Amino acid sequence: MMILVALVSAGVLAVILGLTLREERHVERTNRPTGTVEAVWDGPERRQHPRYRFSCPLRYRQSVTGTTHSLTHARVWNVSSGGLALRLPERLARGTQLEFEVVWQSQGPPFCGRGEVMWARELRRLHLLAPRVFLTGLKFREVSPNELTTLHQLLTTAQLNAQPSAQGNGA
Repeated sequence: MMILVALVSAGVLAVILGLTLREERHVERTNRPTGTVEAVWDGPERRQHPRYRFSCPLRYRQSVTGTTHSLTHARVWNVSSGGLALRLPERLARGTQLEFEVVWQSQGPPFCGRGEVMWARELRRLHLLAPRVFLTGLKFREVSPNELTTLHQLLTTAQLNAQPSAQGNGA
C-alpha cells in the first residue's frame, strides 16, 4: 500500500513538473526577441573607462535596507576605474545606492566603497531550474584615495596581461 501511494505521488509530481516545464518553454519561446541587425559598431571604443574581466567574490549592502548578502551569492563580472559589473541574485533598480566590499585576493583587505546602480539585466539561465542572476552596472560614487590607488595598480597589471572586456556596459 505504501509503495502504491509513493508511486502515485511520484507520478503526480512528474506530471506537475512536466506541465510547469512545458509552460516555461512556451513562455520562453513567445518572449524571444525577433528582428534583424541593421548595423554593428566597429569603430573605436567609446567608453570612458575600459573594462577588464575579473571574477571574484563581492559582499554588498543596500544603503536603504541594510541587508547584507553573503560572499557566495554575488560576484564581480568586470571592473574599470569608473565602476563594476556585478552578477547579483536580485534585480536592483537604477539609482539604488550600495555599499560594497570586493575581495581581490585571499589575502589583504577588501576593496570597499559606495556606488550607484546604473543598469541591470537578467542573464539567460542555462536551464529552467537554475537560479536567476542579474548583470548589474555599478558606478563608483565614494571610494577612498587609497582604494583608488590599489584599483589603478590592479588595472595597470590587467592592461599588461589582458585585453579589455567587451561584456558589460554602463558604470
